[in-house]
Amino acid sequence: MNVNTNVTLNGATLTSSATGATYQWINCAGNTPIPGATNASYTATVSGQYAVQVTQSGCSATSECVSVTVVGLEDLNWSNQISVHPNPNKGSFQLTWNKEETVALNIFNAVGQLVFAQTQITGASTAVELDLNAGIYFVELINASQERAVKKFSVE
Repeated sequence: MNVNTNVTLNGATLTSSATGATYQWINCAGNTPIPGATNASYTATVSGQYAVQVTQSGCSATSECVSVTVVGLEDLNWSNQISVHPNPNKGSFQLTWNKEETVALNIFNAVGQLVFAQTQITGASTAVELDLNAGIYFVELINASQERAVKKFSVE
């Protein structure tokens, strides 16, 4: 059976053309599944490249990555409300965001590999202590509304 992996883009919303299937949307930067993104459509909140893994009648296939550009104040505001201190650091830093809420935390290396994940952090800040090699990293926060924010930091 051929699995339909066609995806259409309308604004920031991606829609799988497959019907009667299960879906898992993927952030192509790091090839990581997007938590909770399991519907036929996914609305990106951050510019990037996205794909969908479609499973139909026991067969799975993944679409090509589709580029999405998100333009809006919400995207800019959420990302601008995150800080990493100190930056650069040695793998230990304080991460703060704009309001008390529960977030998921992911840290990716410069080639997009997930190096750390924590599914639920409640508050407006957290201390992070990791044994990371020197280099560039990206911290991603995802709030309950599935809004994503990414900040770059470096480890000396």
